[in-house]
Amino acid sequence: MAAARSLGRLQKQSTSLFICDIQERFRPIIAGMPAVVDTARRMIRGANILGLPVIVTEQYPKALGNTVRELKEVLQPKSPIISKTRFSMVTDEVSQLLKGQQMTKQASKQ
Repeated sequence: MAAARSLGRLQKQSTSLFICDIQERFRPIIAGMPAVVDTARRMIRGANILGLPVIVTEQYPKALGNTVRELKEVLQPKSPIISKTRFSMVTDEVSQLLKGQQMTKQASKQ
């Protein structure tokens, strides 16, 4: 409960859902992968209902495959899927997307 108090309430204008590296090649090696996919799918559906942006990354998709089909099925067409080769999800492209979202939301307040 202390964490909830220190974070405050989520604000639509400053909230995005990140889906990180849930890819085909990981299916046979991640314990509980069906639960991971199911949970991510529900989170994406919830973000869609709330109108929150969803940002998806794929770690080196040439070798590890693309985002699993079950998630792609529920993504909005405008949801970016960003390829990356570094461990962090916060790549330059993701940072630019977040800055763009923030500028768009600030402009709509005026």
